[in-house]
This record gives sequence, C-alpha cells and structure tokens, in this order.
Amino acid sequence: NFGRAAINAITIAPKLYLISEFDDYFNSLNPSLNTRNPWFREYWEETYKCKFEESPKTFFNQNYTRICSDTDNTHTNLSVPYSQEGYVHYVVDAVFALAISVQKLIDEKCVNSLKTGALCKEFFPFDGAKLVSILRSTTFRNELSKRYIKFTSIGDGIGTYDIFQYQITNSTDTQDYFTIGEFSDNDHTNER
Repeated sequence: NFGRAAINAITIAPKLYLISEFDDYFNSLNPSLNTRNPWFREYWEETYKCKFEESPKTFFNQNYTRICSDTDNTHTNLSVPYSQEGYVHYVVDAVFALAISVQKLIDEKCVNSLKTGALCKEFFPFDGAKLVSILRSTTFRNELSKRYIKFTSIGDGIGTYDIFQYQITNSTDTQDYFTIGEFSDNDHTNER
C-alpha cells in the first residue's frame, strides 16, 4: 500500500477561504437570466447532460437528447452536488485589487471624473507602468474573502498556507491529511 509509505509526510498548500456570497450568487443563476456569461449555457448543458434548442452542436453536447430548462437544477434526479472551487477567493481578490488600482489611476489623472462619470483625455494614452506602481502599493481588506490584501515591492501577493500531515486517523487504519499548522509571510493582519 503506497499510502502507508506516506504516513507522517508533511505538505503545504495555499490557504483557502470560501466566500458564502459567491455560493448564493452562483446557486441563483439560471440560463435565461444569465446572458452576460457566454460560457454559462455550456456549463449548464455539461452539468445537466442536456442541450438548449438554440445551442449549436458541439463536441460536448452532441450526444445529449434531453432539452435543457431553467429548472434542471431543482429536479432531484438531475441535481449535481455543488461545491465552491477553493481558489475562487484569489480571483475575487485580484479583481478587487485591479478595480481599486484602476480607480486610483482615474482619480489621479482625471480630477473631475467623479462628477462627470467619464474618463478625461489626460487618462490616455493609458499608462500601464503607473497602474502597476499603484497596484503594488494598494492595500485593502476584502470583506468577501475576509482577507487583508497587500503586495510586496515586486508585486507578489502575501502568501498564506496551511501545513498538513498525512496520518492514520483511527483503529481501522484510515489515512488522511490533517492540518497541523499554518504559515503567513506577513503580520497576520489578513486572518479572519
């Protein structure tokens, strides 16, 4: 048994933070109302093994004969267990960091942008180097991920990690990973 050879092995993985608001959002989606995401119908077809009448035939849906509906996720025989991908919070944090940085750049270049709601001519040509500089100095607390976000001088995010050990869990010889510690290369201000 190869698992026994790994007993007491120590591993490290990025710390994961689930965002309950994302679960609420995602579980409320349906194909008729979610028209801004071009991949959602494809996801729906693949998840519920069906095809929308107006969907083009693809490699993924070519064998589905059942017609999709907005209520596929409510049928017990079709229900698919949902769990949030553990790295969603990194995407959310990145989008917020970029949005905050772009807004700071707009505020710096276009003094009256809040009044007019438009970008000024001084914003162009776009200054990518200035945006990177602003991004690297941006710090904020993301209330969705419950993390304090900041960057190193070279642009790396502050790493937080869980430390696991592979152990035998009980007398039935079951093996699993257990969290035995954590590491953060900051002052712990990003902890919940």
